[in-house]
Amino acid sequence: MVSTSVHERIYQHVWADKCNGGDLYLYLYQANKKHRKKYGSIDNSGQISNRTCIEQRHEIVEEKSRLGDWEIDTVISKNHNGVLVTIIDLESKLTLIKKVDSKYS
Repeated sequence: MVSTSVHERIYQHVWADKCNGGDLYLYLYQANKKHRKKYGSIDNSGQISNRTCIEQRHEIVEEKSRLGDWEIDTVISKNHNGVLVTIIDLESKLTLIKKVDSKYS
């Protein structure tokens, strides 16, 4: 006979209840949240889908010889409680900086 500890038996009961359509698992501390491991994998959260790499922009833009080619970037503070949007004209170096409330559109 295999002995199980009290907490293991409680979890066995909770998971069996979930398999039978019960909701006891919702009262667990973690509430069955899905967790991602934080090591050994690349975090892709916050990445723009279908984005174009800066190396793939047109050659005329790389020359930085005409007005109107802008580069836009965001600067996020250390604790994520402040965001700046910077817009730079590549030829004239005209720079616009604005503090925004959120990093989301």
